[in-house]
Amino acid sequence: MSTTPTPSLLRTAIWLGWAAAFLVLSYAPRFGGLFSLLSFTGIVASLRLALGPDWKYGAGLAFGARGLALATGLLGCLFVVDRALIHAVLERHGAELVETGLPFHRSYLQTLNEEILAGAVPLLWSPLRRWRSSAVVVAVLFAVAHDAVSFGRLEPLTVVTLAAVGVVRNVLIVRAGHVAFSWAFHLAWNLTFFRGALVFEGASLDQPDRFNLVLGDPWLALVAGLLAVTLVALPVVREEPVGQ
Repeated sequence: MSTTPTPSLLRTAIWLGWAAAFLVLSYAPRFGGLFSLLSFTGIVASLRLALGPDWKYGAGLAFGARGLALATGLLGCLFVVDRALIHAVLERHGAELVETGLPFHRSYLQTLNEEILAGAVPLLWSPLRRWRSSAVVVAVLFAVAHDAVSFGRLEPLTVVTLAAVGVVRNVLIVRAGHVAFSWAFHLAWNLTFFRGALVFEGASLDQPDRFNLVLGDPWLALVAGLLAVTLVALPVVREEPVGQ
């Protein structure tokens, strides 16, 4: 039996590759939100061609006004909680977040782009959606990818925390069938965590060291781990894959 991809599968792979390539545009801080917008536009266009008529479901974008309203409320609550949590961790370590007072513009669509490609597509469209452990598998891959782009500088506990947070976001995607709630979860953290310079022992930390200081904190890791285990243990995951 031949393993050569059919033309339709090849086209799908090509357009998924384009979608992944467009994700890179999200990480251009000097251009603010402009490149994140171009990235989002390219991702959506590519997924429309890759996934077919039901692309919104596979991309996790099939949420209505009610879902968006609930996600907005969740964003507001998490913004307050995350600020308090980050402040508590920094105080424990004698560090300080020097806020610029300016919104982190590219984070709005950058986080959405990540939730679509690193969350919705594998969990709601790809064959992984049939695995009951898919939320965990995808979360671990996402955490390892963070370490890879940080050139292996993330500490093991930091990677564990990232994986635990990823499980929480992924369970929200699988349960809701869209990315609105996981997007709120991700965006609230980024709007607080990257709101200014993180100063520790007189030096401004770069991103890997910032991750290690905060996400590598044992208490924060414990909170993230308990939340992830609780959500996985509760019957909140769909019994059937979305679209089945």
